Amino acid sequence: MGKIKLIRIAVILIISTISYGQTETGLENLKSRIVSLEGGVNLHYVTQGEGDVVVLLHGFPQTWLTWKKVIPALSKSHKVIALDMRGAGDSFTPQDGFDKKTMASDVKKLLDYLNIEKATVIGHDIGGMVAYAFAHEYPKQTNGIGIIDVPLPGIEPLWSMIMSNPMSWHFRFQAAEDIPEMLVYGKEDVYINHFIDGFAGNKKAISTEERKTYIEKFKKPGVARSHFDYYRAMEQDIVDNKKYAKTILKIPVLALSAGQPYELQLMKSLATNVQGGVIENSGHWIPEEQPELLIKAIKSFLKDI
Repeated sequence: MGKIKLIRIAVILIISTISYGQTETGLENLKSRIVSLEGGVNLHYVTQGEGDVVVLLHGFPQTWLTWKKVIPALSKSHKVIALDMRGAGDSFTPQDGFDKKTMASDVKKLLDYLNIEKATVIGHDIGGMVAYAFAHEYPKQTNGIGIIDVPLPGIEPLWSMIMSNPMSWHFRFQAAEDIPEMLVYGKEDVYINHFIDGFAGNKKAISTEERKTYIEKFKKPGVARSHFDYYRAMEQDIVDNKKYAKTILKIPVLALSAGQPYELQLMKSLATNVQGGVIENSGHWIPEEQPELLIKAIKSFLKDI
């Protein structure tokens, strides 16, 4: 059994290097790894660069690939680690543990495994929720956090505004028991393309090949369920976030959003050292739609840490 596992990991490493290393400008030195961590946590991540560590976390329905336009620039001055969070991409798909506190513990285990004492954790969408939990659970290991275009469950008034907005239909639909799987199974391509297009300012920013990758990963056993479980676990996230909110963060926080400065306003109520604002001319998919503006914002943020 151990031999089969080693062969599987080797195959994934080869595929990742060919697909996202040698064929992508700026990702020639990208390394791909799958590691087995404490508690049966198996995570896939990619890394490039040297220096202070920046961890990049993706959202629904994506993988580390959402950061491919950002990694080359950041890795010139930092060690960048972009991972597939539990339930996504080539990481494991457990039956539970999709509350953001537990997902933050996966990041902590990975950093411990890599002997990394401190990091800046930046997340888009669901990844932003995980970054916020990480800052509260592991303050001594957090240089700073970035939260990009996502509300935090239970933090008002934004949470109620989001949940009552018809444009945010997916929060309730994807949290429903079993129904999303039954309706999406066999139509993953239709659903994911519709989802991406519905929240995009520029539908062409996420290429056909990138979409194929997301759809292919989404079809893997357990992945769709895991992605929907990100939303089903938000009832627990509400409990955890209300507890977190009682402690104001002192670390540097980068807060970015598309359209309106809601992220900046939200995080100023939760932290004292906040910078950021609006990424102009972008829909939800900021890392793909406006990578240069995002890189500029992140670099400016990192200089102050």
